[in-house]
Amino acid sequence: MAGSALELVADLSGNVLTLTGMKLLAGPATNVSVEAPFLVQIPKVGRVRIDPKNAGFEGKLDVPAGTRKEFFLQELVVLNVSADTRFKLVFTKVSTSPGKAPNRECTALDLFKSSAVPAFRQFIDTVPDPQLDAASFPDGGAPPAACVSCHTGGEDSPDASETPTEVVATQAMDLRSLDRDDKVACAQARAWINFGNREASLLLTNPQGKGNTLHPLKGVPANHPVVEGIRKWVAAEQP
Repeated sequence: MAGSALELVADLSGNVLTLTGMKLLAGPATNVSVEAPFLVQIPKVGRVRIDPKNAGFEGKLDVPAGTRKEFFLQELVVLNVSADTRFKLVFTKVSTSPGKAPNRECTALDLFKSSAVPAFRQFIDTVPDPQLDAASFPDGGAPPAACVSCHTGGEDSPDASETPTEVVATQAMDLRSLDRDDKVACAQARAWINFGNREASLLLTNPQGKGNTLHPLKGVPANHPVVEGIRKWVAAEQP
């Protein structure tokens, strides 16, 4: 499974671990098939916990080379987790075969620069993060932000260091090369186009508040300039 990755958002609240937005990305030269995965808890002190029924998934998932698919039910809640617990993800069965990733190069780079990038830079309202924003914005508000506010590592933030939100954002879609190497930035964004159903691409659903539920931007209408600017480029990109 070289080059493959499991993408997820993890949140530990008390002793409850919630995993959401789970997706499996297959390596660029390998078709991947996995069956009935489950988590194994390895606490710092105490016995290893194995509970496939309550901390796992049923069924089979096939992911073609170089593509990303939703990981079974996409989320999992694990109880009685301590902060120092480590995890292993175990697959009941794994099989692979040679494959070839789809094209990752942008085919509409000029439109990316003229339409999508200005949309990425446009500010819209955000959803306050109770942990990150409470001290700075005691009235419960939060400043507007643009896609580039987080996905470029916080270029619009007065603080030069990345916040946890910005770290997660750049790991998901890294636009830090904007203005320096737009071709690289375009390839990063292109990875989030759903060529089977372009309107379902997270690039379009997240700004509308219909994608990742943890995405911090408030939803805007489908005809909002941010969505329209990104949509114009998404529609022009070729698989």
